[in-house]
Amino acid sequence: MEYRKDIDGLRALSVVSVIAFHAMGSVISGGFIGVDVFFVISGYLITSIIIFETINGKFSFISFYERRFRRILPAFFLVSFLSLFVSVFCLSPNQMKDFAQSFAAAGVSASNFLFWHEAGYFDADSSLKPLIHTWSLAVEEQYYLFFPLFFCFLLKKREGIVIAFIISLMVSSFVFSLYIINKDSAANFFLLPSRVWELVSGSLCAWILYRRSLPKSAILSFLGIVMILSSFFIFSEETPFPGVYTSIPVVGVMLVILFSSNDHVVGRTLGVAPLSFIGLISYSAYLWHQPLFVFSRIIGSKDLSVPMIGILVFVTFLLSVLSWKFVETPLRNKNFLSRKVVFLSSFVVIAGMVAIGASGHISHGFMKQRFNDDQASVFMSSNLDDAAERCQYSRDDSVQSINRAPCVYNPDGGVAIAVVGNSHATPISPELGKEVAQRNMSVIQYAIGGCYELTDDAHGICAAWHNKVIDDINHNENIKYVVISYRNDGYVMDSKYISSMNRMVDSFLKRNKVVIYVMQAPVIMHHIDKYIYDNLKYISAPVASRSLESWRDMYIGFDEIKSMLPDKVIVIDPAEYFCSSEECYAIRDKRALYVDDNHISPYAASLVSKQIVNAILSQGGWEPDR
Repeated sequence: MEYRKDIDGLRALSVVSVIAFHAMGSVISGGFIGVDVFFVISGYLITSIIIFETINGKFSFISFYERRFRRILPAFFLVSFLSLFVSVFCLSPNQMKDFAQSFAAAGVSASNFLFWHEAGYFDADSSLKPLIHTWSLAVEEQYYLFFPLFFCFLLKKREGIVIAFIISLMVSSFVFSLYIINKDSAANFFLLPSRVWELVSGSLCAWILYRRSLPKSAILSFLGIVMILSSFFIFSEETPFPGVYTSIPVVGVMLVILFSSNDHVVGRTLGVAPLSFIGLISYSAYLWHQPLFVFSRIIGSKDLSVPMIGILVFVTFLLSVLSWKFVETPLRNKNFLSRKVVFLSSFVVIAGMVAIGASGHISHGFMKQRFNDDQASVFMSSNLDDAAERCQYSRDDSVQSINRAPCVYNPDGGVAIAVVGNSHATPISPELGKEVAQRNMSVIQYAIGGCYELTDDAHGICAAWHNKVIDDINHNENIKYVVISYRNDGYVMDSKYISSMNRMVDSFLKRNKVVIYVMQAPVIMHHIDKYIYDNLKYISAPVASRSLESWRDMYIGFDEIKSMLPDKVIVIDPAEYFCSSEECYAIRDKRALYVDDNHISPYAASLVSKQIVNAILSQGGWEPDR
C-alpha cells in the first residue's frame, strides 16, 4: 500500500487545530473539527489496508486487531496511567471520582457513552476533564468492531453491493444525526450512530481509489483544503455538530484524499517534512495535550496565559516525539512482543483500569485515603443535590420535553411556593422545601439551565419555556409565593432582559402573588475545589474569594435591578450572608458556599432559604413555630 505524505499533512492540520482549540478556543473557534477530519482519514486508511490485504490474500481479523492493539494501546496506557498518578495529587474527590469513571470507561473504549451520560448542565466543563478526548478513540474502536466484518464479507460480492452498503450506511447515519440533533445534542455529538457517516466517508474514498483511477485535480484538492481550514474559523461550539455543517470539512477531506497529488501545490505543501512529521506523531500529540492543559488549569488558573500556552504546546510535542519514538514505534514491530503477549497484557491492563476506576467511583475519589474527616466534609458540602439537578430543564431540551411536569417538594402541602429561574434557582428549591416541610407548604421547581434570556431569546426554547411557566403559575391558585433567581450579571443592562423581567414580575403581581427576588450570589474567582484544595491545612477558617467592592464593581447592574423592581417585590441579596463588610467568602463555617464558581451549594442555599422563609413570615404568610 502506497504511503502518502499528504495524508500525514492532513493529520498534522487536524491535531494542531484541536490543540489550538483547547488552548485558545476564541482564536480558532472551530478547531474541534479536527476530530471530524481524523474520522475521515481513519476511515480511509483502515479501509485501504483491509482492501489491500484482502485482494492479496493476507487479511485476517486476528492480525487486524493485533495491529489495532499495537497501534492504539501502548501510548494510550502510558498517558492514562501518568494522568492517574498526577490526579491523585491535585484533584478534589468529585474530580477524582469523575476521573476514575473516565479512566475505566476509556479502558473499555466506552468513554463516549460516559461523557454523553455526564453531559448535564452542572457537569464539569471539558477544560477540566483530563480524559474527555478519549471519546473519539472510543467511537473509532466501536466502529472497527463491526465495519471490517461486514466489509470483508461484502468484498467478495459484486461492486454494486459494496457501494450500496457504503452509501446506505452513510445516508442512514447522516439522517439519524439530523434527526437526533435537536432531541439529544449530547448523544448526537458523542455516540457512534451519528458519527458513522464521517468514518464511512473515508471508507468510500478508499473504495473509489481502489476501483477507479481518478485524474488528479489541483483545483478540487485546493477547494478541499479551503473547506477544511475555513471550518476551523467559521464554526464554533454553538454550531450544531455533527450535522449539515459537518459535511463541509468532511467533503473537504474527501476532495484532498481523492484529488491531491505531489505534482500539485496542495499535495506538495501537505507533504513537507515538518507537516508530515507532525502527522506521524499526531496520535501521541492528541493523547498528551488534553491532560497537560487540564492539569495546568486545575493547579494554576483556568485562564491560561500566552506564555503558559506556549510552554504546554512545547511540552506536548516533546512528549509526543518521545512516546512516538520509544513507545509507539517499537511496539508496532511484531518481533518486539509476541501476539499472545500483546493480547494478554492488554487485557490485564484494561482489567486493571476497570478495577481502579470502579474503586475510585465507590470510594468517591479515594476520599478517605487522601483526606481527613474535616477536609472530606468540606469537599462533600460542595456537592449539588442530585434530585434538583435531574429536575432542571435545559435550553437544549426539545419543545416537547419542556412540557413535562415540574418537580414538587412536599407535594402534599397546601399553599405552594414556585421557584423560577435559570440554573441559579436549582440549588434553592430542595433547601427551601426542607425549610417549609413542617409548615404544610410545597415547593415547585421551575428552573432551566442555560437560559439567561426570559421571553425574548433567539433560541426559542427559553421563550417557550418561560411563557409556559408564567402561564402555569398564574393559573395555579395554590401558588401564593414566587421566588425568582437568575444569573444575570451579563444581562442586567440589556433592555430586552429588563423589559421581559418586568413583564414576568408584573404578571405575577397582578395575580396577587407575593414575589421574592433573589439577587445573584457573588461569582468567585476560581472553582470551589481550588479554594478547598489550596486551604486544606486551614480548612477551619473562612476562605475569602474576592472583595465585596470588586463584586459590586463587576455586578454593575445591582442598583438597576433593585430600581426596576416594583416596591411590592421583596429583594434578597445573598452577598449580605456570603460576605463581610469587605470580603466575600468561598468557604465559611467549614462548609463550601459554592459547587463551582457561581452556583451556590446546598449549605449556601439553606442560608438563602431561611431568608426567604423570613420574608414570607414578614408578609403574614403563616405563624412562625413557637
